[in-house]
Amino acid sequence: MNKADGKITAEDTAPATTGLPVLPPLSAIAEIVIVFAMIYGLDALTPNQAILDLSPHPFWIPVLLVSLQYGTVSGLIAAAIAIGLSMFAGLPEQDIGENLFTYFLRVWGQPVLWIAVALLVGQFRMRQLAVKLELKQENRELRQQRNDLARHAGELRGRVERLEQELVARHVQSPHKAAAALADTIRKGGLGAEADRHDALLQASTAIFPNATIVAYCLHDRVLTECAVVGRKPDTGSRIRIESTDPIYRAVVDHRRTLTVLDRLGELALAGAGLAAVPIAGGDDDELFGVLIVESADPEQLRPEGLAALQLLAYALAPRTPRRESLPLPAKDYSEVTPRISHIRMSSLAGITRRGIASRNEVAPNGRQDRRTSLISLLEQAREDGTAKVTISKSGEDSGNTTDESAVPTIAGATGDR
Repeated sequence: MNKADGKITAEDTAPATTGLPVLPPLSAIAEIVIVFAMIYGLDALTPNQAILDLSPHPFWIPVLLVSLQYGTVSGLIAAAIAIGLSMFAGLPEQDIGENLFTYFLRVWGQPVLWIAVALLVGQFRMRQLAVKLELKQENRELRQQRNDLARHAGELRGRVERLEQELVARHVQSPHKAAAALADTIRKGGLGAEADRHDALLQASTAIFPNATIVAYCLHDRVLTECAVVGRKPDTGSRIRIESTDPIYRAVVDHRRTLTVLDRLGELALAGAGLAAVPIAGGDDDELFGVLIVESADPEQLRPEGLAALQLLAYALAPRTPRRESLPLPAKDYSEVTPRISHIRMSSLAGITRRGIASRNEVAPNGRQDRRTSLISLLEQAREDGTAKVTISKSGEDSGNTTDESAVPTIAGATGDR
C-alpha cells in the first residue's frame, strides 16, 4: 500500500514465497541464447580473427554473466550449453607424443572449469537471492502489519467519534425522556390501536434502544405476524411469520420466557432471528398479545439492565384502554398565609397591659366573645402561673364547646422566665 495515497501496490498483492525457485527464469534462458548468438555472430563477421579459438574461451562470458545474475541453476545451464557447443564443433586432435591424461586435461579441463565456476559463483549468488527473498518477506509482513494498524486506527477513530457523539447526546438528552415516552405510550393504550402501532413502537423503542431494530409480532390463531417494525422496512426480515412449531413461539408464547442470545437456550431458540425476545401481555393476565423481538442492537444494550428495560418496553406496549389526559391542578399561592405560631417568648407578652386586655374584652356584635379576648386572657394567666401551654377551643352556638384541631392553633411555650 502506498503510504502517500493509500493505494495497494503489486508488492502487497503478490503471493508470499517460502523459498527460491528451482527452475531458472525465462529471462536467464533468453540472455543465454542472446550471448551465444552474439559470439557466433562476431565469429562469422570476423573469420580472420578466429574468435572461438581465443584464450580464454569466449564461452566464459555467458557462464560468468548468467551465474552472477541468476545463480547456480542458470550458470550450470549456460555451462552445459557451452560444453555442448564446443563438443559440437569437434574435439582437437591429440598431439604426437601426448599421453592420454594430458590430452583429456587439455580437452576437458576448460569445460570442467566452466561447471566449477558456475557452481561456486552461483552459490554466492543464491545466498544473496535467499537473503533478498527473506528481506522481501519481512518487508511484506511489516507492510501488512502497517496496513492492519492503519485500518485498526481508523476503526478506533470512528469508534471514538461515535462514543463522543453518544456522550454528547446522552448529556443533551433529558434523563426523564425515556420515562416520559413510556408513560405517554401507556396513556395512549400501547399497541391497542392498530393504526397507531408503528408510532407507538417508534416513540417507545427509540427512547430506550436508539439505533436498534425492534419488531412487534401480534398473535392471531397461534401464528405470530409482524404488526410494527422499527429500524428496517416491514416484511424484509428473516422471520415475517412465526408458526406455533417454532422454538421462539414455544419458549415465549407457551412458556412466557424471556430469550437472549447470551444464554444457551436463548441462542438455540432465536437461531438468527434476533438478539432477544420478550412476551407482550394482553388485556387479561392469561392472555398474550404478541412478542417483542430485538433483531439488532448495540452489545451494551444486551446486558441484564437492557433486558429489564426490554421487559418494561413490552409492558408499556401492552394494549390497554387509552386514558384521557388530565389537566394539571393550578398551584396554590401560600405567600399570604400566616404560619402557625408554635413558640412564643414570654418576654414579648410582658408589654400587654391590663388596660389593653380590658379594651379587648368586648363582646362581638353577634353576641359571641371575640376569640382574641380569650386568647389574651389565657396568655396573661399563663404568665402569672409560669406556664405557656394553652389550648384554645371554638365555642359552639347551641351544643357547648367543640374543639376544632384543624382551625385552632396550639401555643406551646416555656416557663415564665423564657
